[in-house]
Amino acid sequence: MKSNTIRFIVVDDEKPARDILMTELQAREDVEVMSTCGDIDSAIDEITRHEPDAVFLDIELKRGNAFQLLSRLKKISSSLPAIIIITGHSEFEYGVKSIEHRDCIIKILQKPFWEQFDDIFEDIKDLIFLYHRQKQLASNDSEVQFVKFNNRTVRMELKEILYLEVAGSGCTYASMSDGEVITIAQTMNQLLASLPDYFTRVSRFNAINIHKIKDIDHSENMIYLLEKPKGIGYSKSFYDAFAKRIGLR
Repeated sequence: MKSNTIRFIVVDDEKPARDILMTELQAREDVEVMSTCGDIDSAIDEITRHEPDAVFLDIELKRGNAFQLLSRLKKISSSLPAIIIITGHSEFEYGVKSIEHRDCIIKILQKPFWEQFDDIFEDIKDLIFLYHRQKQLASNDSEVQFVKFNNRTVRMELKEILYLEVAGSGCTYASMSDGEVITIAQTMNQLLASLPDYFTRVSRFNAINIHKIKDIDHSENMIYLLEKPKGIGYSKSFYDAFAKRIGLR
């Protein structure tokens, strides 16, 4: 988190419920409601564009549910906001499905919860700050990884990675500053989840080390990196998040 102001998005298929929660949140200090929406596609667009700190997410949505939304988000982003699930069902009923996304779900709220919301919200704030603090600590843990490569285990200096490319078959190519290309037996999303936050995805197929950017050709949607004459194309769907990461938005 970049400040003590918590930036929220509210996702609920019922507009009255969205409006009530938005009003409750906006009445509080150090809170910003960036957007509200009611269906999966809009939620993905808004979360990707705004990169909120946390999302109040109803289980039942238009054209799907919360777990389908989280699965889709994980395919396009390595870093998810803190998720507060809202449901009218019992916590036990959705507990098993939540296990898959326990890395980002910080709390499950059962409706109705408005009478206790003041107390609940203080707990939620603490959990949000803890979630982002743990993510930051994890990203700073190490600048070195050891990976299996051609029947060897090799040392990989993270700061020397220029860019990553989807290799298929559950693997990712890491192109290094010295020209070596290392094949890593992890998907792009799995790898990005373990890397520092100076790695950011710029398309479905590529992620880059932002410290290696030389220049950006906006007319051609191309990024040029140090020590790599050929540019890497960026997708418009990833541009907002990428631009924020390097301070262009």
